Amino acid sequence: MFFFAQSSFAQGTIKGTVYDDNSGETLIGATVILKGTSTGITTDIDGNFSFQVNQNPPLILVINFLGYTPKEITVNSFSEKIKVNLGTDQVMMSEVEVVGSRISEKSKQAALTVESMDLIAIKEAPSGSFYESLGNLKGVDVTSASLGFKIVNTRGFNSTSPVRSLQLIDGVDNQSPGLNFSLGNFLGASDLDVLSVDVIAGASSAYFGPGAFNGVIDMRTKDPFLFPGLNVSLKAGERQMFEGAIRWADVIKNKEGIEKFGYKINLFYLTANDWEADNYNAVDDSPVTTENYSGYDAVNIYGDEVTTGGNNYTTNLDYPGLGRIYRSGYKEVDIADYDTRNTKANLGLYYKLKKDLILNYSLNYGNGTTIYQGDNRISLRDIQFLQNKIELKKENKYFLRFYSTHEDAGNSYDAVLTANIMSDIAKREGNYYKDYAAFYRLNRNQLYDQGMPNQTEFSDTRPNITDYIGDDGVINFDAFAAANVQWRQGIAGAQNEWANDNPGAMQDYNATIRRATEESALEGEYPFFKPGTQRFDSLFQDVTSRLFTDNGSRFYDKSALYHAQGEYIFDLDFGKIIVGANGRLYTPDSRGTIFRDTLTFTRERIMEIDPITSDTTFKTVKTDSTFTKITNWEFGVYAGYEKKFIDETLTFKATLRMDKNENFDAVFSPAVSLVYQLGENHILRGGVSSAVRNPTLADQYLYYDVGRATLIGNLSGFDSLATIESFNEARNTGANFAWNKLNYYSVDPIRPERVQTFEVGYRGTVSNKIYVDAGYYYSIYTDFIGYNIGLDIPYAPDNPLPGNFTVYRVAANAQEKVTTQGASIGVNYYFLKNYALTTNYSYNNLVSGDDDPIIPAFNTPKHKVNIGVNARDLTTDFGIFKLKNWGFGVNYKWIDGYLFEGSPQFTGYVPSYYLVDAAVSANFKKINTSVKLGASNLTDNRVYTVFGGPYIGRMAYISFVYEWLNR
Repeated sequence: MFFFAQSSFAQGTIKGTVYDDNSGETLIGATVILKGTSTGITTDIDGNFSFQVNQNPPLILVINFLGYTPKEITVNSFSEKIKVNLGTDQVMMSEVEVVGSRISEKSKQAALTVESMDLIAIKEAPSGSFYESLGNLKGVDVTSASLGFKIVNTRGFNSTSPVRSLQLIDGVDNQSPGLNFSLGNFLGASDLDVLSVDVIAGASSAYFGPGAFNGVIDMRTKDPFLFPGLNVSLKAGERQMFEGAIRWADVIKNKEGIEKFGYKINLFYLTANDWEADNYNAVDDSPVTTENYSGYDAVNIYGDEVTTGGNNYTTNLDYPGLGRIYRSGYKEVDIADYDTRNTKANLGLYYKLKKDLILNYSLNYGNGTTIYQGDNRISLRDIQFLQNKIELKKENKYFLRFYSTHEDAGNSYDAVLTANIMSDIAKREGNYYKDYAAFYRLNRNQLYDQGMPNQTEFSDTRPNITDYIGDDGVINFDAFAAANVQWRQGIAGAQNEWANDNPGAMQDYNATIRRATEESALEGEYPFFKPGTQRFDSLFQDVTSRLFTDNGSRFYDKSALYHAQGEYIFDLDFGKIIVGANGRLYTPDSRGTIFRDTLTFTRERIMEIDPITSDTTFKTVKTDSTFTKITNWEFGVYAGYEKKFIDETLTFKATLRMDKNENFDAVFSPAVSLVYQLGENHILRGGVSSAVRNPTLADQYLYYDVGRATLIGNLSGFDSLATIESFNEARNTGANFAWNKLNYYSVDPIRPERVQTFEVGYRGTVSNKIYVDAGYYYSIYTDFIGYNIGLDIPYAPDNPLPGNFTVYRVAANAQEKVTTQGASIGVNYYFLKNYALTTNYSYNNLVSGDDDPIIPAFNTPKHKVNIGVNARDLTTDFGIFKLKNWGFGVNYKWIDGYLFEGSPQFTGYVPSYYLVDAAVSANFKKINTSVKLGASNLTDNRVYTVFGGPYIGRMAYISFVYEWLNR
């Protein structure tokens, strides 16, 4: 009884409220922890907290909130109602981290190289999604390949395949195992479960590994011990968009009343009509314009590309008015699946072995359909991801983490390749040009009847051979031939001039010739498959259901990655030491549709016609396949040292990491930094960091025919590839191909890419209302990985024109160093108690490397500006009623125009554009519900953020969020 009485006396409840010291408003989501333990909670929507402890007062509480100075208070009695006032700390020197250091729990509040979104910023994101709103942060670029696929990049070399940035969710790499980069937030956390997001700009390999080359997107989700309860979100918007999410978390106590087991369940679903890619301008390197009567290569029409030479009839007298011929091809809107869907599910189980030692298991599942843009436009249809993670962690001391990611491409297919295959089944490219030219020549009298000059009209000016007989009776055949050429050129000039003056007649005539070409079908050919017909649907289903190796366009990808990592922190008298190691195994399985992991025989496709209904179906003759297995492993070890000097105003940090991939030599990435507090409100920083990027699986093993070129990995090197420029010169020299004009080059095997970055920065406050954050960086890339384009042409000097050659895009390293530089500045002004004006400017520039044989694909605006204004916790009296706890946010973004270098099909200039995101929200505390009405791209300014992608318009929405904390 005595023991029971003592235990009962020791158990009590601590209650209180956390306030903003300046405004007096309550703070939602502040963490309140019993010092020396993991016991605690976060404040609710009223800023209140309440939790039980099993110790006698006096007790010490530690209160933290993003952007505020941490505070410790003493609780002398369970009966007292605690009131905590936190003051803003806009410098936060004590926890500054630099590039190359792990972002710890404390450092989230102040890292100079980190742009952050806290719990409130995530809720108030005006664009409607925290992931899309990352683009409003300083130095962060977000591009949209589709409504469901958004990409985050930092510090240049932006790509729809962001292999130079790492995306983590609770320490787990969120990449696709086969593609080696994250598919946006397709497999990720919903807004309801995200606690904070840090975007770390710059080389960060030392602790994050070789994937953290230009930056890290580090997302943390809510702990069920700190965020128990029910959350429900419903959102509806334009383009038939609907989004629903639910989060349930709870904590189970043991017999002693101590919280031991926590769990959470998240479900998320999104559906919408995706943006359509309908850019029908000519591709960037097109030799003709959209005015060419016999067609042109359009950006978002596929199957119209010219990959075979010999179809330019501009100066041929037998084809008046005819230039270069292009097939019709298919618009993306006819062959892509724009029915965007995304389902995500998460299960998290947490068990406290000790008060500060937690064993965690989590399961993440993602499924859906969207459009991804890589080297081609890809319809990701029914793609699936599955992640498992188990982790043992003692906060700020050590962790052991194991996870795996498995993917299944489902029914995903290449939209560009689909169009090429369907066009080829109807009529092979070379045959199309021959038939078009033949019909054009045979029917040219239709043009003469409409007034085009005929050869007979120039008969009186035709050179007479008798005029070229010399006094010695010898005919000057050279002069006669030259005169004939000149006479024929004059006729061609007159005919082309007439054609230009009569565009309507030429368009009608070429349309007639195109119909005749596409309706004619010799043996082994079929009439053109028109969208909307049963014939088209049947062939489309057949092509997209068959793998690349089966003469189809569907991917097979059941790749996986397995990862293990451990870390330990030593707090010693002479400084803090961090050591760790990780290992990873990739097991790609694409069956030859992406990598060189299969050998298959070509299968012949046949068409069958139903004798009753006349419906057509397509089948292929089955053959056997032989598969080759690919695996790839890598590991790394790292160590870091941190020490404070001069009364803890100067922080020194040094880190070193070694990484080894099975196909490459070991590489090292060191980092050193100094951070100095100058006075109370100013911080100066300088550092040198480095990173390494091992070639991806694609850089090593890729073998992928995208139509205009074959993309290949490069483990062994390539010999004797002809340059594109010399090939064009050789074929344009005369009637025959000039083999002596070809220039050949070789490509060394691919090597790891390295970067060194020099950075300086300043952060400080002025008059307690103006906050300034500025920095400059200069990066030097060694063995920068890009790609070369060359032709493999079998040498045949007797051939008038090569008929069998392959265009390769080869992964390659730059021959010289590639350098970039950039600067950014952000200024926030806090005024009128509840208002804030936020501005930032970013500058990025490719200093050198654009003249290297490789294509660097910097793909980054030189200038970018964000200007925003927001307010929260406002109260307005409308007379009839008073609206409390409402707020708004508006952000204006301006992006400088830039050249986007993608695949041959998707390289072009992205013009300057602006976007306005806005939202207004209200929080009804009595019913635990908030309502938000907003829009991304409010002015419906149609822009594309990636060349070849869709024009992005307005997305207006309304959302309802219910939040109930189970305390």
